[in-house]
Amino acid sequence: MGDCGRSAWPWPRIAAWGITAAVVSIVVGPTYLRAFLPPAHAYTDFLQEWLSARNYFSGAPIYREIPDSIREQMPERRRADGSAPVIAFTDPATGAVIAEMKYNAHPPGAVLLALPFAQLDYPHAHLLWNVVTFSFFLGGIAVVIRELAIPFGWPSLFPALILLLGNAVLNQLYQGQLNCLLAGLIVSAWLADRHGKPGLAGCAIGLAGAAKLYPLFLLLYFGASRRWSGLIAGIVTFVASNGVAVALFGKGAFHDYFEVVMPAIAGQFQSSWINLSANGFWHRLVGTEPLRDWLGSATAIRAGWVAAGICAVAITTLVAAAGWHAVSRLDRDRAWALSIVGMLLVSPITWSHYFLLLLLPLGLAWSRAQSPLLTGFFGVVLAVLWLPTNFAAQIWFGREGAARFNDALHPHLTTAEDLLLVSIPSYALLSLFVLVSSPRDNHAGDSSPSVEPRSRHL
Repeated sequence: MGDCGRSAWPWPRIAAWGITAAVVSIVVGPTYLRAFLPPAHAYTDFLQEWLSARNYFSGAPIYREIPDSIREQMPERRRADGSAPVIAFTDPATGAVIAEMKYNAHPPGAVLLALPFAQLDYPHAHLLWNVVTFSFFLGGIAVVIRELAIPFGWPSLFPALILLLGNAVLNQLYQGQLNCLLAGLIVSAWLADRHGKPGLAGCAIGLAGAAKLYPLFLLLYFGASRRWSGLIAGIVTFVASNGVAVALFGKGAFHDYFEVVMPAIAGQFQSSWINLSANGFWHRLVGTEPLRDWLGSATAIRAGWVAAGICAVAITTLVAAAGWHAVSRLDRDRAWALSIVGMLLVSPITWSHYFLLLLLPLGLAWSRAQSPLLTGFFGVVLAVLWLPTNFAAQIWFGREGAARFNDALHPHLTTAEDLLLVSIPSYALLSLFVLVSSPRDNHAGDSSPSVEPRSRHL
């Protein structure tokens, strides 16, 4: 990307970035603006929280089946015979059906967050949710830039605008997902811990875990680094948040979630082509042809679990080791960044919109990539994370061919297609883990807590 601070920018470079930003904004900007509102007559992820919250206010179980909830809460969308349409997750780029939506797949803590939006109709609730939570994401970006001392002059707005128009942000807005809020909470936790307030940091992670469970992986940082107040605060906050949910929704909501919802969705997405975690990579790989035929179906399934388990243990061990050896502020920054990337790698499901949680790892990797080789490598990783997950298929098959290259319309995935096309975003995520795992920095050997990484211009 090159040095992008104001003092380092000659006018030809400013013009080049400005023209590029203008072209990208003209081509894809309107799509992003429309994504703040849900598509007409479509159903996206935020529908789950909104319907559960509406059910609560109407006295119905919050985990009632979604078609039944739609019949009551959205009568204008009933079919002529009074039934509700089948609800499905779709790919915003192709419209392909990924899976049917029968239950709200998110925990009761997420429903708590949606309660203030339940009095609005669905489109306006989705819009307000996106506007409010997107501000948390922008705030997180500002904190990372400030804390890592990355100079940000006015020309930096051009590459920043381009990055904000990436595929991960589009998917987040289109789905009305929780990642903008989670990104803000995770950056807040890092900020608090960086300034000597691990208890406050633990509270932020406890809140994030109550909303989406998998951020609880970040509590590993507190345990490994012996920051016990953060670990205790995280656990207490998580329990307290769920206590509030029990008080409002009743124990039956938790019974429904753990006994009905989770078994119904378990394994539904783990081998999806757009599941970018290590778990998704291995389960998908062993199901490809001819590998599955060579191994046999039963052996392939076991091999997928074993390989995914080994990866999870290895990644968790590396994250714990980074926390254990974290002494200086730089060490702790690195341990936090590793924990965040590791969280996405070991998560059962990692969608592309989870990349919004990578603010700290991306900022740290950029500030530490001093050589042209590392800078170029980082640029490639960032580009892959910015692009649609099927960008390699679009290059290979063309746009129309890539539209049929997905779980629903191209069921017989070959091993070569998986390794060379589908899994490229997973490689980028793993590469980011490698970039932030290196203990080398510009102050090697200085373990003072006050040491800061050398500034890199954005």
